[in-house]
Amino acid sequence: MLRERAGTKPRPLSDTVGDAFARLSKRERKGYDELLQRLTSFDAISRGLAEVRIADLISYQGVAYARDYANFIVEVAARTRAVDAPYRQTIVQAAIRGLHKLMAYKDEYDVARMHTQPTFHTNARGLFNDRVRLSYNLHPPLLRALGLQKKVRLGEWFTPGLRVLAQLKVLRGTPFDVFRFTESRQIERNLPQWYRDAVARALKRCTPETYAFVEEIAAAPDTIRGYEGIKLRSVAATKQHVEGLLARLAVSRGSGDCDLAGGGA
Repeated sequence: MLRERAGTKPRPLSDTVGDAFARLSKRERKGYDELLQRLTSFDAISRGLAEVRIADLISYQGVAYARDYANFIVEVAARTRAVDAPYRQTIVQAAIRGLHKLMAYKDEYDVARMHTQPTFHTNARGLFNDRVRLSYNLHPPLLRALGLQKKVRLGEWFTPGLRVLAQLKVLRGTPFDVFRFTESRQIERNLPQWYRDAVARALKRCTPETYAFVEEIAAAPDTIRGYEGIKLRSVAATKQHVEGLLARLAVSRGSGDCDLAGGGA
């Protein structure tokens, strides 16, 4: 992966729309506005959380990718409205955060995207009073799989190469994606659909009595942490926990009215 020499990390996703919207092209902003029209029934907090994440996913992979996300969270919101339970928006907000986290996984294309945003170098240099030289330390899974044990350090001259890599995001998940062969990337690509299926199964048993279980399942991606081996172990533990919750829901009394048909976007 890439790391700025001074030790700073890319700024985490903000819950404000401005920065995410500013990264979109004119065409992408049109698609963004169309997707926001789907959120008219959302409360103010849920809408704010969704707006910034839709913009981020458009920047991440395009309007169609963000549309899959929007379709799912809108359907979750529609189904949960059928249940008369306190804090009914908590499932929706958990799904907004959870699916975004899994769809916007940090692969080589996205790290390049973050490091080539116009504000990245400006913000990094702003941490110091003196002139600094930035460098990138690369050690992606593909290089490790080929036997490279140490990180490769490249200077700012490599920034144009990162811009090219960021543009190659269109190859993500396709047969032309050279990074798709690693175990980490294969698992990360499958996680969004696993999550949709799990939430769909949970919503089929959604009642005021089971609401807390459904919310915990919707919030499960928050327990996935780390990179590579650490992340894979975290994913396995999260899946095991979710399956346990789903098993408990399966023997609960009756089914609720939040049946999310299809289990996907």
